[in-house]
Amino acid sequence: MEIRVEIAKGGNATVFAISACEDLRHDYDYFIRQARKCDEYKPSTVFLHKRYLRASLLTLFAYAEAVINNWLFHSLERKGRISEFKKVQRKSLEEKFNLLDKAAAQGGSRASLASAKRLRNLVVHLTPGRDAEFFDGLTLTTLKKAEQELTLWLRKMEPVLRMERHAKTAKLVRKFSRKMGTVTADVSSKSK
Repeated sequence: MEIRVEIAKGGNATVFAISACEDLRHDYDYFIRQARKCDEYKPSTVFLHKRYLRASLLTLFAYAEAVINNWLFHSLERKGRISEFKKVQRKSLEEKFNLLDKAAAQGGSRASLASAKRLRNLVVHLTPGRDAEFFDGLTLTTLKKAEQELTLWLRKMEPVLRMERHAKTAKLVRKFSRKMGTVTADVSSKSK
């Protein structure tokens, strides 16, 4: 996460808290909301519905990867083994789940993302002739189940690892702003 302060000529300050990880979560929330607005059974909106579900699926996995990489980085940093991160960073999401479960002595508590991961792999490693399988398999139910499983696992791991998923930028900006004095704007990727 990065905090930027821009001060205009009149002395007005704008504080930006930039967190790609938190933004990915906001992206997922946005795309899911948009998918819900589109009727999945109506011919004129079914493709738009699926577009938002695809975006949701990809951002959910990007968010999971971002949180897990952050946790692995800081776990290794605490142990003085930060040089191992480059190797760990390239491992599959499954292997990273296993590493964190093992580090936290939480064997078997991992999120069950198999259905969503299969769909993610279908689109990321698109195989000719499997378009309909991906299109039909991508549902709001599948995504919400994956999100719930992931959220439950992350919630369990936070206190065990003694780390948050990501900083709450709006909270940090407000705190930072109070120390600075008058701030004319604080900006977030979170939709209102």
